[in-house]
Amino acid sequence: MEELEARIEQRISQPCWIMDILPMRVPAKNNAQYSAVEHYYRHPDRLSLLHQKQAEILLKLNCYDKMSVSFDSSEWQDDPDPEWFVAKLKDLSFRNLRVLFPGLQILIDLDRDDTWLTVYPDHPEQLDLLDRLATANGFFLWKAEPETAITVEEIPPDQIGSFWDAHLRYLIEDEIITGQEDIDYFSGDPYRHILEAHMERVPDTQHMAWFVRNHVRIGAASWCTFHSEDGKCFILDFWVFPPFRGDQTGHQCFHALEEYTWKGGAAYYALNSQKEDSVRFWKSLGFAEAGTDEYGMPVFVKRQPLKPFTYVKLTDHPQLKNAAARWFHEKWHVPEEAYLKCMDDCLNRVSDYDWYLCLDKGEIVGGLGIIDNDFHVRKDLRPNVCAVYTEEAYRSQGIAGTLLWMAAADMKSKGISPLYLLTDLSGFYERYGWEFYCLAQNEDSDEMSRLYIHR
Repeated sequence: MEELEARIEQRISQPCWIMDILPMRVPAKNNAQYSAVEHYYRHPDRLSLLHQKQAEILLKLNCYDKMSVSFDSSEWQDDPDPEWFVAKLKDLSFRNLRVLFPGLQILIDLDRDDTWLTVYPDHPEQLDLLDRLATANGFFLWKAEPETAITVEEIPPDQIGSFWDAHLRYLIEDEIITGQEDIDYFSGDPYRHILEAHMERVPDTQHMAWFVRNHVRIGAASWCTFHSEDGKCFILDFWVFPPFRGDQTGHQCFHALEEYTWKGGAAYYALNSQKEDSVRFWKSLGFAEAGTDEYGMPVFVKRQPLKPFTYVKLTDHPQLKNAAARWFHEKWHVPEEAYLKCMDDCLNRVSDYDWYLCLDKGEIVGGLGIIDNDFHVRKDLRPNVCAVYTEEAYRSQGIAGTLLWMAAADMKSKGISPLYLLTDLSGFYERYGWEFYCLAQNEDSDEMSRLYIHR
């Protein structure tokens, strides 16, 4: 059995194929919509139907070769009863399934929350039969190209079960915990329920995510960026699955996480580390010792290079009024006079609202404002953040996130909360503590836009 497991671990580190509802990998530029579509298919009812189809394909393949299955690392079962096998996949009562076809020399892996099967053949020509079965049942089989970029795939709270299984294995196998008392604690409901509750917390949301390469999960992490404090991103867990370690994969995963969290407003990074090899790893990424925490655990910190930007409020820099009005007019094509009137109201203290700007060497490269209503019919939902914009050359550097947090904190200090924001974007403002509230009709048309709230 140990020899079989070793062969399987070696196999899953090799190139793989994907049996998917989509005919090819989705380009990175479409990731936001892909996530929305995938979330649709991950609804339990739809996912159950997908798994039923996948199970039936595997059963058909079983007609040509012996099939051995293992659910959640349990004992292998040969040629399972078809009724039982389909029901098991349909009721979503498992975390992971591995299927081995020894004659065809094909290993297939399925995580409960995935819409695809990951296929590991010894030789690609062995996939001909599976390809024909997949096509006949509305699926596509395509090769996952090697060495593609690592992406961060956040895990929704209702799909956290598979993360906890992988998390406990990591803690035990990497000897982060060794005693039964610690195992009971980290596998127990009190610990997990606290973190799951924090996944719903705004701000300072706890995040859980997979590292994904070639459509395959290669590691995981959990972290929290404390926007209510100084922007510290505390990394609670970070690990690469054993078959994928080496070749700088850990470094690549951290850089993917760094880029992802930087866009979400992380100012710097902190974590606990004690094991010698882990300490070496984090130091190689630029982390430095920074004392101990309240539990006596060593703390390591990595600070980002200082941002070369200056963030200001218009009321503190009234000399920028004309330049700001002109800049916003150029971006949004709203009359410059309209911006000037709103800005004059702020500067003359007619309202408690303000305008927020990001400057690079004195030039405006990003900005937003607070007004009563951003041209929609829900006049009762106010005030509104408006005119959010970052120059294209300056995007993906945390500017919009910093401005949004700056505005929300400033308004809250004046007793103004919640804030609302009208947009056609989906998946962007959620990163900064905003929640979808409702659809609102635009003032000058029948079109509906998404209205968000920041509490």
